[in-house]
Amino acid sequence: MRPTLFFLCMAIAAFTLLQSCIEDGVTTSPSDRPQFSTDTLKLGTVWTDTPSPTCRFTVYNPHDKILNLSRVSFRDDPYNAFRLNVDGTAGREITDVEVRPNDSIFVFVEATLPPTGVPQSVAVTSHIDFLVNGQISTVAVTADACDLKRLKAAVITSDTTFTAEYPIGVTDSLVVMSGATLTLEPGVRLLFHDKATMTVRGTLVALGSPDRRIDMTGDRTGSVVASIPYDIMSNQWGGLRFAAGSTGNMLHFTTVRNSAYGVMLDSLATLDMRGAILRNAASYPLLAVAAEVTAAGCEIAEGGDGVIALSGGSYRFDHCTVANHYLFSVIGGPAIQMDLRQGTPSQLKARFTNTIIYGLGDDLAKVSLKDMDVTFARCILKSSGTDDDNFVRCLWDTDPLYLLDRSRYIFDYHVKEGSPAEGEAMASEFAPVLSPDGQNVDGMIGAWGTGR
Repeated sequence: MRPTLFFLCMAIAAFTLLQSCIEDGVTTSPSDRPQFSTDTLKLGTVWTDTPSPTCRFTVYNPHDKILNLSRVSFRDDPYNAFRLNVDGTAGREITDVEVRPNDSIFVFVEATLPPTGVPQSVAVTSHIDFLVNGQISTVAVTADACDLKRLKAAVITSDTTFTAEYPIGVTDSLVVMSGATLTLEPGVRLLFHDKATMTVRGTLVALGSPDRRIDMTGDRTGSVVASIPYDIMSNQWGGLRFAAGSTGNMLHFTTVRNSAYGVMLDSLATLDMRGAILRNAASYPLLAVAAEVTAAGCEIAEGGDGVIALSGGSYRFDHCTVANHYLFSVIGGPAIQMDLRQGTPSQLKARFTNTIIYGLGDDLAKVSLKDMDVTFARCILKSSGTDDDNFVRCLWDTDPLYLLDRSRYIFDYHVKEGSPAEGEAMASEFAPVLSPDGQNVDGMIGAWGTGR
């Protein structure tokens, strides 16, 4: 290359670099303001005295020069409850953060709110101010502060009643000892921390109502990621276990959800369920060994291994919905798994009437029920087949038409208008039979009514 051409190329490169530096200079214009992905960051329900989930939003620089955030800080936060992380720098006040031209950064927010002293949730609002070139831009932060009554290694040794005044947080374990009865009044919320469990050696009487259900679930709020709420995540806590010999147990209009093993019954335990919902367990929502269970108008759904596992004992399901559209793994087995001990006398007695058994995977294990004391009467089944001594007036290979949208995380097992379940039920042995939302379902198969 000739010297003159070389120097010409160098001059062009230097000029380009100079122009780039000028373009990347820091803007000082008061009219150059940041933009935000939201004007209000909602933390949702936050348990007081407990760190909230971490939420975030985005700060955009739509300009052609660097935007310097001179100061980012909370306003109107008298309890110093809120915390910031701006582009990797944590603190209550962050200074001199640069955002490149046409680029963006993340702002993360957490809170540990003080107790409110009242049973109801209290709306809390603060503001994050962004000082840029002498001008302030603001993002509001809102939370619903809720006091929580906490139990740690709790042991119930005498008859006790939990009321619905405050949600109850179980840190690690809750045990009802033999000879004691724990009564849960309508509207009680039991919120279990990671791996926390409940064991009933005595008696649990959970008496919810259609308009004030009892809820047993994990204590996480917010979202795993932006579009997936913790409310649909399984394996958030251990589960509810009825130990051997635990009798007189009731789950009426009670929901047990988002656990590892759902509801488990050991030998000789008894459980009466009316309008109950057991759903979203990493293993089975209902697993019983040599126990006695009566269920009417219940929904039992979403399990990683299956929905119901029965071994020995006596079981009665009427007007129930058994469904599986589990999200978090390949489903490990059929919806209803029964240990029939082929070749030996079975100790299992099970009767399903007016019940829908339909979802992903098989509905029933591919084994013969001949000579077994197991009956499916007037049930909707996914399987193809014909009636015999074990299957009476069943609707085979029939889609019940759930109001389900798995892609949008809507697990609604009401059935659509025009469902083949409508008006097809046998006379119920339970009077009246109510669905989990309190509807009388004597005139239809399954726990759920037509679309709302």
